[in-house]
Amino acid sequence: MKLEPLVMSVSASHSEVLSHTPYVSLHDIQLKEEKQEKREGEERARVQEMEIKELWKPHTQSGSARFFTEGGFDSSALYTYAELKVTVIKYVTACQLVNVHDQAYVNVSQDEVLLSTVAGKNESGDSLEFSKREEVVQRLSEKMQNWSEI
Repeated sequence: MKLEPLVMSVSASHSEVLSHTPYVSLHDIQLKEEKQEKREGEERARVQEMEIKELWKPHTQSGSARFFTEGGFDSSALYTYAELKVTVIKYVTACQLVNVHDQAYVNVSQDEVLLSTVAGKNESGDSLEFSKREEVVQRLSEKMQNWSEI
């Protein structure tokens, strides 16, 4: 027959009792996650998200206003990036600047207004003979004033 130990009392001030760390159960982890999700939900309800819209306006000093006036577009309006794309596509098709061999490219050097708008300070017309439509839109947006609408 084997004897079983019997615990009569525990000394709360004993060093081993004081150094004991409790075990974390799955229930404790679930409760902690639920509390955190509840806090995050309350925080999201308190905070209102701001919607910021990037816009571009033709700028006279950079030469982009000339592109809009010559093309018959409103030079005082604010344009989104998608509207700029549509504007460039309309201008390119109206002036028949689409490259015959590759539809993704624009013959920039054939139109003086487009060339002067898209060309950088140190670029010549020969280096910009052809450009992708997306690059033309990007260069046009760089020459325009940035605006933000909240």
